[in-house]
Amino acid sequence: MENVSDNSKPSMSVIEKIGTVVFFISFLPLIYAVFKGFSGAFLGLQGFAWFFGLPAIISTLIYECFLFFMPIGCLIYQIIFGRDFIRHHDTLKRLTKILVGFLIAASVISTVFAGQLLNIKHTVYQPLIRNHLKAQFGEKAASEIGYEIASKQELSYTAHSPILPQDQSFEIRIINQGEIWDDLTSAFFEANKDFCRDLKNYIIKKENLPEDFDYDLSIVSIDFQDYRSGEDYTVLFDRTKYVFTGVTVNYTQVTEAVITDVTDKVWKEVYSKVPLNKIFAITFKEKDSTACRVEISGNPESNKATANVYVWSESSPVFGLHKKKIELNR
Repeated sequence: MENVSDNSKPSMSVIEKIGTVVFFISFLPLIYAVFKGFSGAFLGLQGFAWFFGLPAIISTLIYECFLFFMPIGCLIYQIIFGRDFIRHHDTLKRLTKILVGFLIAASVISTVFAGQLLNIKHTVYQPLIRNHLKAQFGEKAASEIGYEIASKQELSYTAHSPILPQDQSFEIRIINQGEIWDDLTSAFFEANKDFCRDLKNYIIKKENLPEDFDYDLSIVSIDFQDYRSGEDYTVLFDRTKYVFTGVTVNYTQVTEAVITDVTDKVWKEVYSKVPLNKIFAITFKEKDSTACRVEISGNPESNKATANVYVWSESSPVFGLHKKKIELNR
């Protein structure tokens, strides 16, 4: 009997061509999972750690299952379309076997060399750690920071700096998406408990801000330069980058007039004078309990902005202001 080749079979219909393209696209979730076997997956079990090889592949597939059961749906499609169409075309069947074989081989390789991949990740991130420290604390201060591996699996390091007391260390960690995290600033605040309070008072006087607000301040970075633990930290005030995230006010009774007047005062006397977070919020407290929150959005340099009022408790006397917009003008 004469063999029938692929060439002698009728050409594929448009639907069959589309189905074939979808068939090979359906391997993308598995391809990405195998890729994570090499690049690593950041997983939380008892704390977070990096995993490579089969654990990273399985965890990625499980995560993808939360996205509309994607791997399971792809597998079902592959089985059905492969049985009904792919297996009847030698070329497509051969390509499928090559792809599956490649993925299996790559999975085995990433699992066998998981330890070496972890070492590579440590090596690759060393210059990124240095760049992060320079950006956060200045080149001079970064050059004097030393660190050693605290947990190889967690990609965490114990670090030391003359900025802190000799018996105090801080942590550097590589977290998901390759982001570098450290807590040197937090450790510095712990050793200098009055720094944030004194910095706020310095900014209030420097910018001539109203003193009847409690300002919410977030430190972005500090250029420590050659600062040493125990020295006068006020020299760091002008070398500290910060943003104001909002203010808090406390009243015996929060009324619509209070909300309007305070919002207008913040807009005119604070909003345009200081660096701001993306969302600037005024928190109104009534006898130390939060009554409502007002968020201002708009360009600080503009003469107009909009404030939105949010009240969560239906029992609040100002609940009727919930989602009210306050138009601000200078």
